[in-house]
Amino acid sequence: MLNQAEAVSGERVFRRHPLRSAVGAIMLSVVLSAATLFLLPRFLPATMKISTRGVVVLVVAIALTIAVFAGFFWFRNIRIVVRPQEVEIGKAGSRETFARATTAFRAKITEHRTTDSPAAPRVR
Repeated sequence: MLNQAEAVSGERVFRRHPLRSAVGAIMLSVVLSAATLFLLPRFLPATMKISTRGVVVLVVAIALTIAVFAGFFWFRNIRIVVRPQEVEIGKAGSRETFARATTAFRAKITEHRTTDSPAAPRVR
């Protein structure tokens, strides 16, 4: 039987591929820009010139694109380093280290929620 510390001989680094993040950011930017193009002019004053409306929509679309790319590459950039004695999980601005001997890591995430509704019978 292998111990967790014996399962990894050297350091292994896991991170999301930048191309995957870029494709996701481009797709979300296209969707948000299209929504901006069709929805924002309805909320702008009718007395505004068409050229001014176009500039406003363009500026909002560019700002949304910059925000999406910043979010994808800054907040979603997670790096996991597995060493024989520890596991390090790093996000933008924070890094946590866990000892492998005292911590178990699994890929399956289980979530349990309970709701106390008035229709549910209570056990006494």
